[in-house]
Amino acid sequence: MSAVLSPAAPALACWCGNAQLQEYGGGYLLCPSCSTLVSVRRAAPDPGRVRDEAADLYGANYFFEHARALGHPDLAERARSDLSERCEHWLRALLGLRPPPATTLELGCASGAFVALLTGAGYAATGQELSPAIAALARQTFGVPVLAGPIEEQQLAHGSVDALILLDVLEHLHDPLRVLGAALPALRGDGLLLLQLPCFDPALSHAALLESGHPFRTMLLPDEHLYLYSRASVVQLLGRLGLAHQIFLTPIFSAHDMFLAAARQAIHPVAEDAWRSALRASREGRIVEALTDACAAARGRLELSQRLDQVEGDRARRLELILAQQKDLERLHADLERLRADGAAVRQDAVQARAELAAAAAAADTAQRELAHTRAELEGAQRRAAQVPTWIRALFWRPDRALDQDPRP
Repeated sequence: MSAVLSPAAPALACWCGNAQLQEYGGGYLLCPSCSTLVSVRRAAPDPGRVRDEAADLYGANYFFEHARALGHPDLAERARSDLSERCEHWLRALLGLRPPPATTLELGCASGAFVALLTGAGYAATGQELSPAIAALARQTFGVPVLAGPIEEQQLAHGSVDALILLDVLEHLHDPLRVLGAALPALRGDGLLLLQLPCFDPALSHAALLESGHPFRTMLLPDEHLYLYSRASVVQLLGRLGLAHQIFLTPIFSAHDMFLAAARQAIHPVAEDAWRSALRASREGRIVEALTDACAAARGRLELSQRLDQVEGDRARRLELILAQQKDLERLHADLERLRADGAAVRQDAVQARAELAAAAAAADTAQRELAHTRAELEGAQRRAAQVPTWIRALFWRPDRALDQDPRP
């Protein structure tokens, strides 16, 4: 790949500061310094806030008409479906790292569903959204506190948050160092940063993504995903922010995402008994525990169904292979029968050839005997001729006379 030095976009650079970007494809350039994909739209001005809900990128239109145009459920549908899907997955991960009571702040909380689930679990949870309309919708839908506007403008008390949460948000940030730098002072010394974002594999070229149909290709949205991070680049970003400790967790969408927790101090997972006890401290927490159990059971049934489908698919493939091998065996058997028939014909031809050879040998013996007999007769004639007196032979033969000349005078 060759370096791109575009005089038309001098401000285009990676979050790490490197401006020597390389061609990649799909509306992205590759930063060789940290292995991040950088959107070519990154050079556009940072919108920063939502002033026009219909026209600005992350206004109300983004969560409804734009989402439907991309084939995704809109925010009203996600307010229901996310609770038992991704929100429960995220909650179980957070419970295993920092159970309640604890204070959380989710940047880019959308419908507020996860904030509501955290509240039910016993967390003091707050959300934040750029769009005032979406922030108001989240408050109205779930009755949770949601801050409106850029995080840099919020009055966050220093060291007041136990867990700072960004789920499908980091890749949208025009200046991640600035945004996280503004939010992290609110994180306690032993607090956690919980992240979910697309996971770029630097080993895969753009052509390989398209040719293989890799799920990550759906993350190539240069108008929205301004940075697509690799694991290495996320670790580098977090290290620059002072979050030197990370734990990579299992993402709900493992085909194209990564999910991790980061902190200034070592992260120590919590035993399941401990976080279950924390949930059981309140009525709402017990309901959330039941929800997590139901979701876990549903996942177990889904996984069992998927394994059953895999087994059934494997059985069908094996049966197909057996039938194909049976057909091959039948063809081989038919070929063998033809070979046997051909062998019988060859043997018959060999018998006939041997008979003809024997007849030829007998004829040769007869001819040899006849030749011997002829030789014997010739030798007898020569002996008899030798017994004729010389004067008689001279009478009938003279060397100076042609053989066909009449001997008479």
